[in-house]
Amino acid sequence: NIVTVGMRGERDSMMQGTKTLKDNIDVLKDIITNQKSLLKNYSKRDMPMLLAIYKEVEKYFYGDQETEGLKEWDGLDSIILMLCEDNFGNMRTLPDEAMRKHKGGYGMYYHFDYHGSPISYEWVNSTALSKVWEQMTECYEYGVKEVWMVNVGDLKGNEFPLSYFLDLAYDFEKWGSKNLESPQEYTEYWLRKQFAAASEELIEELAWVLTEGIYLTGLRKPEALNSTIYHPAHFREGERILERTLNVQNTLMKIQDALPDVCQDGFYSMIAYPLNAAMNLIQMQIYAGLNAHYAGKGVKTANDYSDLVTRVIQKDREYGSLFAEKFQEKWSGMELGKHIGFTKWNEDGCRYPLRIQVEPFTRPRMVVSRRDSESICVKNYGQPDQIVVHDFLYPGNESVAIEIANDGIGCYHCQIEAEECDWLILDWREKNIEKQEILNLVCDQEKLPREPETCNILITDGDTDVRIIVYGQKKITEELEPMTFYENDGVVAMLAEHYYESVPGKAGEWKELRGYGKYDSALKAFPVVETFSLGEGPAVKYQFIVEQAGKYQLQVLSAPSNPLVEGGKLSFGFQINDGFVLKANSVGDEYYGGEPACAEWCDGVLNQIHKKSITVMLKAERNEVTIYAVDAGFVLEELLIVRDDISLPSSYMGPEENWFS
Repeated sequence: NIVTVGMRGERDSMMQGTKTLKDNIDVLKDIITNQKSLLKNYSKRDMPMLLAIYKEVEKYFYGDQETEGLKEWDGLDSIILMLCEDNFGNMRTLPDEAMRKHKGGYGMYYHFDYHGSPISYEWVNSTALSKVWEQMTECYEYGVKEVWMVNVGDLKGNEFPLSYFLDLAYDFEKWGSKNLESPQEYTEYWLRKQFAAASEELIEELAWVLTEGIYLTGLRKPEALNSTIYHPAHFREGERILERTLNVQNTLMKIQDALPDVCQDGFYSMIAYPLNAAMNLIQMQIYAGLNAHYAGKGVKTANDYSDLVTRVIQKDREYGSLFAEKFQEKWSGMELGKHIGFTKWNEDGCRYPLRIQVEPFTRPRMVVSRRDSESICVKNYGQPDQIVVHDFLYPGNESVAIEIANDGIGCYHCQIEAEECDWLILDWREKNIEKQEILNLVCDQEKLPREPETCNILITDGDTDVRIIVYGQKKITEELEPMTFYENDGVVAMLAEHYYESVPGKAGEWKELRGYGKYDSALKAFPVVETFSLGEGPAVKYQFIVEQAGKYQLQVLSAPSNPLVEGGKLSFGFQINDGFVLKANSVGDEYYGGEPACAEWCDGVLNQIHKKSITVMLKAERNEVTIYAVDAGFVLEELLIVRDDISLPSSYMGPEENWFS
């Protein structure tokens, strides 16, 4: 047994009724002194005591420049000090070297479930094991070893992460800091324990689908997801996420058909139900986004997506009802957590996505657009509307999809007229179009000319003409050094794992965290307790080609971590080519992790990323950017280089990674 001591205010608030910080600290000292005396007088045996330094109490523990906090008070010497992360799985302040000498030791209060601002997440598990490993091994290395506590809400649905949390705590040598592959290894270990009758092949498939499903669920927590998150057009983001969710569901169905009968109940309740329901919810919001997108273009395809939204809303209800009825209603009620359309921390105002119905025009009309764009081309009196395609001027771009739609009743006959161009392939030349067809422009990279060339295409229905001008050029990439990225129309996107050189520092090195974060891989400096002087920490180097010299924005995308020192920063170093090594902070000066009033923290935990933008000057051709570890806790996920005259289209994930040699 562990006895908690101390006090906080009503309804998880700071204590009220006293005037100054010192008054509150003195009140807490009196409370704790009396609590210790009561325990000594009335308890039959000594029991360890614990003070939870939750956010409401933290100010009293640290004090300020004028007032000494509880941290230095000898009345806490024998008491375990339990720290708390930010409610979204990210460490906040951790013990520095001096604090680690505290006799009572330290504990950590972690969350797989949370009710509060900026959004609650209580429905299905949305925490990846890789996140748990990265954060809990970090707190262990900082000396937090006495007590680990995790808030799981309902145990049902969190069996998997809870098992990992406890096994990590009880067998840290096996699953902890020394084992970078711990999340992947544990997933298969846990599945073998739960489904001992399953074949090794099925265990591997289960491991993939469980990891992929939780990744997609946690990419944007279900309660924080809405129809505007995954963009329906830009970078074909919604389409790509949608495909992954459908793949998860298809794999679940395949596994269910192959699993022995003895495994079916556990598979359904711990894996199939939560993942199917979560994938269905993601599909609902993507379909709603596509419905609004095509309604904005005025085309009838919008109505198909409206019908799909209706269908998955019904499936959401069916998933819950079936789960409640299963196992003689053993788990009935566990499915009732509200999870759709949250607008604030509680369910007030939450709702299913809107559906828009498009009324077709009174005759067939042609509407043309790129599939990854919101712009449309329609009949124009004078010169026809046109689409300019620059994609094939840059390596790695193999096709562009053109949507040719009908916003009226009936159908029209569409014809494609194209210049002879041996490097460009069109997958059809004429069709009758009742709703919408996709014209794929496919580039044969090997036949591209060395000098820029254009290919003109005319799309017509006899009434409306739309021109497409396609540019193509084969870049000389054969002589590039390995791991050299090439720009894509003024933009370079590089995942952290794809560096060309990693240089150890005086006391540390970068290591890859596989299956981690928003982009499924990241780099973190080890040892995790080290803070490095600028330019002396481990460095990781990236090289890339841009064709135009000038001003660019370097965007450094990092995990939504918090500074680990009270009032500290979360800094990193950067260097462009042979320039000076400079320091940047991944969070702002007014940042406060875990505080709902801090908009930057809220954005970070909801979007699953911190983004720091830095203006840099680049030369034409090859450039190099080096990132240096400085403050502990910083985790690098991606680098974006964006020419200053370009505004990236809105999206949740950003552009896909560029081609590299």
